[in-house]
Amino acid sequence: MDELEYTGTTPEPLPPEPAAPPDPAEENRWVMRNLRRRYSRIGRAFLAFLVVLQGVGTLIYFIPGIEAHPLLEELAVYVLGYGPAILVLWLILRKLPKGTSPGMRMSVPVFLRTAVVSIGLIYLFGEATDYIISALEWITGLPTGDLLQSAADSMPGWVFEITSDICAPVVEELIFRKILLDRLRPFGDMPAILISGLAFGLFHMNLYQFFYAAALGILFAGVVLKTGKIWHSMLLHAIVNSGTSLIGYLAGLGDIWETAMTVLYWVLIAAAVLLVLRHCRSYRFAPPQYPATNRQAMVAIVQSVGMWVAFVITFAISVWIIFYV
Repeated sequence: MDELEYTGTTPEPLPPEPAAPPDPAEENRWVMRNLRRRYSRIGRAFLAFLVVLQGVGTLIYFIPGIEAHPLLEELAVYVLGYGPAILVLWLILRKLPKGTSPGMRMSVPVFLRTAVVSIGLIYLFGEATDYIISALEWITGLPTGDLLQSAADSMPGWVFEITSDICAPVVEELIFRKILLDRLRPFGDMPAILISGLAFGLFHMNLYQFFYAAALGILFAGVVLKTGKIWHSMLLHAIVNSGTSLIGYLAGLGDIWETAMTVLYWVLIAAAVLLVLRHCRSYRFAPPQYPATNRQAMVAIVQSVGMWVAFVITFAISVWIIFYV
């Protein structure tokens, strides 16, 4: 016989009362506090990464005799400068959970189309940047300088190409589309793409590069979020850097080449605009993997003091630098 048997004369116990539903307002406050805290940690990590990178990287240029070996100098920056900075970034972010990727396949035609859009976006936002900086020069009455161009002029062309076409795509993609994006993915695709794109633009600390770098950061983040393959963005990054360098080199070979590259320049801009308008709506933004809505995840960005402080400081430096290069 069972340990407890009902005979029909004893009523069965009533089911337990359901737990009272949480107060919606309190639940929303809890979610928003949690999101703001996590965003602020990301902002602090980004700012600490830049401080260490700039501090240690600057010290490398004071090593006696290293300026006589430009390739060694640049490799030292990537190893001795980026190494500690990446470690600091990882240590601050390591407790934040990583998200998951749907692991979608990227076909060759889609990859090539993305490469065309990437180069076109550089030229498109480069044109917009020229107007913005011209306006700043008119308002302030001060001349400006491009930090990237100054760096390119200060080293042999082949050294610049090695660092630009190989070192930068590998290291920068690991930072922004791996370490950072993995921790942003749980907030949903939209916040992850926006924050990582802005961070990538601000990372260059040069207003001449901010707008097109942010656009590329947004595009590359979207690719990695869907495919989960960091090598896709690494290869795209390398194609963009080497492709724009090649177009610039060919344009300097003579009038015919200059005309041909000018035509290609505007064709790439037009192609980028048309392709973005045609395909942007097909992108499906994944919702947050945290217990939050898309709206909460986006609103919390605006309310995150830590992220605002990091981004505003970095943007202010990016503007200040162009007047003192």
